Amino acid sequence: MSAAEPADPTRAHVLNAGATAAVVPLSKHRRRGGLTAVRGWRDTMATTSGPGPNNEPDPRPPVSQATAEFAETIEISMLEIGRSLTEPATADVFQRTLDLARLALEGSHATGIITAEQLDELAAIIDGMKQAPRLV
Repeated sequence: MSAAEPADPTRAHVLNAGATAAVVPLSKHRRRGGLTAVRGWRDTMATTSGPGPNNEPDPRPPVSQATAEFAETIEISMLEIGRSLTEPATADVFQRTLDLARLALEGSHATGIITAEQLDELAAIIDGMKQAPRLV
């Protein structure tokens, strides 16, 4: 079975069924008057790898060549629309979007659309993409 095939093809694909949603009812995350501000990721992420301010070694694991090249591809795509992952606001939105994509994948797994193995493979791709702001 490919990653594009649902684990259980007989299940309906439903993004949100209101309060009875099988995974995450979207209405629970809304506030009256619109969306609320969320603390950004940028203050917890370095934009470069290498020694820290006191010359201590970088505690993050090194990234693969493929991850570094994909980060460059992502940045080029952002530059094409006049944005950059070096901008804190853009990096925050990028991180949040990936978090939501991961949530959708977890929901797909919980409802039997994808298998645990497919979730692991797709989550690894998202985890690699989340490294992009510190690699550009």
